[in-house]
Amino acid sequence: MRWNNRALAVAAALCASAGATAQDGPPPSDGPSATSDRSPDRYDEVGYATWYGPEYAGSRTASGAPFDPKAFTAAHRSLPMGSYVEVTALDTGRTVLVQITDRGPFTPGLLIDLSQAAAQAIGVKSRAAVRVRRVVPDPADRNALKNGQPASPRLDTPPALLAGLRAKLNGEPTLVVTPVDTTTVPSVVLRPPRSAPRAPVVPEATPVVPAKGSYYVQVATLSSRDRAAALAKALGGSAGPFKSLWRVRTGPFADAKSAAQARDAAAARGYGDARVVRED
Repeated sequence: MRWNNRALAVAAALCASAGATAQDGPPPSDGPSATSDRSPDRYDEVGYATWYGPEYAGSRTASGAPFDPKAFTAAHRSLPMGSYVEVTALDTGRTVLVQITDRGPFTPGLLIDLSQAAAQAIGVKSRAAVRVRRVVPDPADRNALKNGQPASPRLDTPPALLAGLRAKLNGEPTLVVTPVDTTTVPSVVLRPPRSAPRAPVVPEATPVVPAKGSYYVQVATLSSRDRAAALAKALGGSAGPFKSLWRVRTGPFADAKSAAQARDAAAARGYGDARVVRED
């Protein structure tokens, strides 16, 4: 086969293009790789969130950056460090964009830990039901989060979708909202869940009330005196030395029931190891 000059030039250009694609890979970006709805890394889950705040300010996160309670960040057990998620509170319908910068939560039953600023933005005051959805934010939103500022406001989630998400959380028949296009009203399809086992009924524990003594809730034991003092102040408790560490407690409480309620409140804020102690 004879090749004229034009054919040779085209072939050379195609070969060069193919070689560059194979060697150079995807174009670089100024942020972590993210996903789209067609990506195998898609993430869209419902669960429970809590938050952590000034008591951990300055502590080093899993990403290596110091924790800033005023920044819009979050901790997750498995999502890639530096990825972005939209977190929607299922009671208020409000949504905030955050970046994953830390690992956690380590309390069973929690899906994500929000920074104080992120939690306040969507009305999360303690343990709250949320939707966590991985997204690809635009450069302006990424830059805002990088500078500790909130991303552009998100639209509130409509009541019909919130009802479906809450049903999914509870394992009930789910309302699936399927948009036809941006100008039509979404259609609502009743779809049974793939599996909806009924949660076992756990009888409420009845605390044993000793005859005498004072009750405290031991929230945490920390190695830093300053962090212990900050946590105690945030919880309205006290910090005191304990061997070579610093112990944070709330109380005293008049009875075991009051102490148990305070322990549950501490656990809802992410301190799952909180326990009731008694001193005679």
